[in-house]
Amino acid sequence: MKKFILIILILIFGIFYYLTPYKMVFLEQKQVFYSIDSIRSSIEIYNLSLEKTMLTLESEETNNVFEVKNLSFLDYRFNIQKIMNSISFKIVAVKSVFGIYTNIPYIITYNKELFNSNINNISDKISKEYVSDIVIKEKEFYRYKKGQKGIRVLKEEFARKIINSLEKKEFTIKIPVEFYENAKLENLEIKIPDVIISEFYTEFDFSNKARVENLKVASNAIDNIIIKSGQKFSFNDFVGERTYKKGYKDAGVVVNGNIVDGIAGGICQVTSTLYNSALLSGIEIVRRYPHSIYDPQWAYTKRGLDSAVAYPYKDIIIKNNRNDNIMIDIEFIENRLYCFIYAHTKNDFDVELVTGKPHFIKFSTKTIYSDKLNKGNKEIVNPGIEGSIIESYRLFKYKDGREKKEFLARDTYKKVDRIEMIGTN
Repeated sequence: MKKFILIILILIFGIFYYLTPYKMVFLEQKQVFYSIDSIRSSIEIYNLSLEKTMLTLESEETNNVFEVKNLSFLDYRFNIQKIMNSISFKIVAVKSVFGIYTNIPYIITYNKELFNSNINNISDKISKEYVSDIVIKEKEFYRYKKGQKGIRVLKEEFARKIINSLEKKEFTIKIPVEFYENAKLENLEIKIPDVIISEFYTEFDFSNKARVENLKVASNAIDNIIIKSGQKFSFNDFVGERTYKKGYKDAGVVVNGNIVDGIAGGICQVTSTLYNSALLSGIEIVRRYPHSIYDPQWAYTKRGLDSAVAYPYKDIIIKNNRNDNIMIDIEFIENRLYCFIYAHTKNDFDVELVTGKPHFIKFSTKTIYSDKLNKGNKEIVNPGIEGSIIESYRLFKYKDGREKKEFLARDTYKKVDRIEMIGTN
């Protein structure tokens, strides 16, 4: 009887053995397979999807982003032959009868030669050799040229991160990079100022591309110029005539209250920013001109604190009356144009820029008649701009409590009459 029961149990187990599907875990999901071929097919289908998978490789430190396809970058896939050979399907079948799931082993392969080649290509696009800081002589001044940090991709770590991320089905991967520092400044002809003693910014409109380009050309011309103790710096003498060959564009300049195109339009914003920063630094202003007209609609500084230049007759000249070197540093940060002035030591005072109450000069209204307009119709040719007279000062506030007020200028801005056109046609 016991023998009979055992035979029956063996027969029942055999039936379940042959009829029970393979219970397996694939990609962390429990699945049921009715044949060995269906297991192979599932892996093949997943490999096909992997071929089309896009990887996003990005470096926040260097602002680089690469979109690559797995198939062409490393051809990462499951190694079907090794996976199938590693599975004992008889054991899987027995475990399945008892409801136990067996993991499909995670055995992958990829094209190492292709992978290494692409890793090297990305590394070449990101990596930079360090460049040491240098100082070069320009006219009677020196210009500081800051080097750049070296950048290199940590290629072995990068390769590991890609493989590990693909195993986790994560397709956005950070590119590991390493910065190495500039060479230290040694044996330079002149000591570089490294203490900020003043800063000032003005704002500009990105949409006016020609004007922005002029700002950049003029700023680059004076950026990182070192002025030694006792030296005078003339914007016009150093920058020279503004020409198309130097990169200047036609952009808006104010003529008789109207904005018209003119070469290097807008660079007075550079000199006005420099002027204010120079005032705040406490250095001497030798020469400076206001604009002929001040219109609050386009002004980028307070009334009485602008600085107009026009080659060769309107200039700004500053003098380093300190005992150490100073350096002009121009930077563009978002929609702001900054001028920093550096020295070797901090000032023992703060500077406040003050303007008096302006005396306004009212504009007149002039009427012209034209047959280009229908009779009775009116058109504003020029809305008019008030003239003004204003005084400016800077107030030195010393750390020991003393104060000193310095008169800067008494500026007169011309009025521009309002012009109305009346139609006669």
